[in-house]
Amino acid sequence: MRTEQVPLRHAQAGGRAAVALREPNGQDEMAVEGVDTACAVALLGRLLDDARHDPGQMAAADRDALLAALHRQCWGDRIVSTLTCAACANRFDLSFQLSEVQRHLGAAAAAPTPF
Repeated sequence: MRTEQVPLRHAQAGGRAAVALREPNGQDEMAVEGVDTACAVALLGRLLDDARHDPGQMAAADRDALLAALHRQCWGDRIVSTLTCAACANRFDLSFQLSEVQRHLGAAAAAPTPF
């Protein structure tokens, strides 16, 4: 199974492109050693089906789009979390859909910028 085709808005190799990720297997999951950028790049490198694109050379926005597609494929579109406020120590719930955030960011990026 592959993720949806994810457009790379800042592709270096061959101009604009769209790529997909293969479904992670147990070896891929066990190889993840942390939650930092280097670990995310390594995971994307294992799952990317297009050797022309190196996740280590991608713009952060393109890597984020691929990670969002991977999250949707494996766990669904909705993010749900409970956080604790650093200022007051109160807990609050947070939920959103990745696709809505990406749509919003895409629309903002496409909007003309005033001079």
